[in-house]
Amino acid sequence: MPTISLVPEETTEKSGYSWKILIFGILGIVWSFLIGFSAIHFFLGQLVIGFSALLILTLALLFFLINFALESLFSQSLRWPMIILQSIAITVGVYLANPIGFISWQLVWFIFFVLFFWFGRNLIQVAAESMMKLRWHSMTRKGLAQLVTAFALFLSISLGILLWQQPADKMFISESGLTSFLNSGNFIGRLYVKNLDWKMKTDDFLWAVTEKTINSSLETVLGRNLQSLPADYVAKQKQALIEKSIPDLKKQISQLVGAPISGSESIGHVAYEFLSIKYRALPSNVRQIIIAVLVALFFFALRFVAAIFSLIARILGYLFYEILLALGFVHVIYETRTKESLILP
Repeated sequence: MPTISLVPEETTEKSGYSWKILIFGILGIVWSFLIGFSAIHFFLGQLVIGFSALLILTLALLFFLINFALESLFSQSLRWPMIILQSIAITVGVYLANPIGFISWQLVWFIFFVLFFWFGRNLIQVAAESMMKLRWHSMTRKGLAQLVTAFALFLSISLGILLWQQPADKMFISESGLTSFLNSGNFIGRLYVKNLDWKMKTDDFLWAVTEKTINSSLETVLGRNLQSLPADYVAKQKQALIEKSIPDLKKQISQLVGAPISGSESIGHVAYEFLSIKYRALPSNVRQIIIAVLVALFFFALRFVAAIFSLIARILGYLFYEILLALGFVHVIYETRTKESLILP
């Protein structure tokens, strides 16, 4: 029966096992710390060592999943010391990212990840031991699925903590975050307003909307007769109507938003001011319900993405696994039993 080992079959003393498995453990600690550290920085809208916190978080999580799968398969036991150290690393990363906002019960993250790391590693090792032939995806699928669920919970609850800690006069989302979110749906708005961008000035947006409305009105009223009129005359009349309409529109928008609109600010800023004023006017219990709903939606969205993320991690992990076999870092040995196993030479 084949087994994965860090030492070759003919080696009587596994002198290379300790330092090889230690490499995976140390890398796991590094990735764990970066996950906790970059996650909080991402929610706070801050950079990590000059890079996007989301980029660091994504890469750290991806490499951690790959490292975790390899370490689970190659180790000869559950390796409790590394499970504990990696759980501590995540908790320390969360603390160092935002010491002021760290609350004592967030220490529960340590126990939370110890349980999930133990469960995920156990699933991988049991799957490997029960298989007659080594199949990477079958061995790692359930274990990594548990881990991505754990990280989805971690990210969702961390977001909720930061939102609940915000002062009552602040929104649950930043202006840049709202602008980015609105821009993600521009393909719909551009069906009506060409080149729509929530970073464009309010005056430019109102001009485009008013021009579109006037063109539609003229075509409806005049029909083909519009083509018989001089182009310069039509253009001047449109411009006069637009220039007359925009001040009235800005006044109406100012009344709707509850704040003065100059026209030089972006429409994303206007949208943020509108939502911010309405949000701050809500009772505190209603704001808490909104935050809870947002956190729940965030978790379900992450859970959907996690399935794709887990698949990517397993595919890349399989490539690393094959490379380690080709380099002789890991060996497949054959036992007298009709079963495959993984060990570090």
